[in-house]
Amino acid sequence: MAMANNKKQCFVCNKDKIIYSCSGCSKKFCLLHLNEHLQSLNEDFNTIINDYDQFRDQINKKQPFSSSMKQINQWEKNSIELIQQTAQRYRNVLIEKGRKDLDKLKRKFHAITEKMKKVQKENEFNEMDLNYFKDQLMEMKKHSENQMEMNSKENPQIFIEKLSRRVIQKLILRKWRQNGSTICGGNGRGGKLNQLSSPEGIFIDNHRNIFIADVGNHRIVRWKRNENQGTVVAGGNGRGNGLNQLDWPTDVIFDQQNNSIIISDCGNRR
Repeated sequence: MAMANNKKQCFVCNKDKIIYSCSGCSKKFCLLHLNEHLQSLNEDFNTIINDYDQFRDQINKKQPFSSSMKQINQWEKNSIELIQQTAQRYRNVLIEKGRKDLDKLKRKFHAITEKMKKVQKENEFNEMDLNYFKDQLMEMKKHSENQMEMNSKENPQIFIEKLSRRVIQKLILRKWRQNGSTICGGNGRGGKLNQLSSPEGIFIDNHRNIFIADVGNHRIVRWKRNENQGTVVAGGNGRGNGLNQLDWPTDVIFDQQNNSIIISDCGNRR
């Protein structure tokens, strides 16, 4: 504050007195009202200090990112539950598939051995019969070894990849409103043209045609927009390694420029 040498009008009382200027607001006060002004400033400053103290208490009590942490914890819980459910479902699929393959191999083995017993009992066999039984045994051994190799090396990786994709898809779908509509399949598991069996990879072209890797049916199916059934465009001739067959195809891409289909034929490793 600076004291003036001449009398001037006070901002508050409007009387001519010796006045003092406030460097903050640039207003001029007499001594009495200057003291009142300073007291008011002190009170305002104390109010600000009190507000700071209250905010400090809020900071000390506040848990960092409490709302976000709750959301993350809930997401973690939901994700773990979904992973466990999906993993169990695929365990069951793997067990069932292995059981069916083993039953099929046992039935074939039983049929061949019964035939061998019959030939041996009748004591009527030649080199052609012996070669046939040898070839059948080698074929069954090869099938058994290939099946064990797929189960121990490749299939677990396939199922893990499927599991990961399914979990991610379901986590995304959980964020959407549940008002979707079925555009392909939805008629139970099966091999008819209006059915699918364990569908995996999909591709949608510029005409909105949907190409589906129908894994369980060992085929690629194309569904045109608003159609109630699909068209087999690759495979569909049973599981196998022929050029017109597929074995657990997991993904598909339609090359529109060359009008060709690129398929990940997982079971045939091609």
